[in-house]
Amino acid sequence: ISTLERLVDLNTEASPYAVTITVNEKYLLVSNQKDDSISLFDIASLTAIKTIAVGTFPEGLMAHPDGNRLYVTSWFDNQVYVLDMVNFKTLKRLTTGDGSRAFGIFISH
Repeated sequence: ISTLERLVDLNTEASPYAVTITVNEKYLLVSNQKDDSISLFDIASLTAIKTIAVGTFPEGLMAHPDGNRLYVTSWFDNQVYVLDMVNFKTLKRLTTGDGSRAFGIFISH
C-alpha cells in the first residue's frame, strides 16, 4: 500500500459516490448523487465521454457480465435503472422497496 500514488483526477458531477468499470474494461462509470446522473469515462484516455441522467440520488453501480447493461440503484426513486451500454440509454426501471441502496453484485444474472 505504500506504493499507491494518484494517477489522475477525474471531473465528475456533484457528489460522486460509487465507481465501477465495464467487463471489457472500456469504460469507468461514477454515480453522482446530487446531480442525478452517471459520469462515463473512456478508460484508455481517462477522458469524459458523457453524463447520463438517472433517477434521484443514484448510488450503487453494477456492470452486467455481458458488457451491454449497467444497473444503477436510485435511492430516492426506489428503483434500479437498467442502462444500455451500447447506446447509453435507459432500457427499463425495476421497482424496489424503500431506499434502494446497493454495493457489489446486487443483480443475479
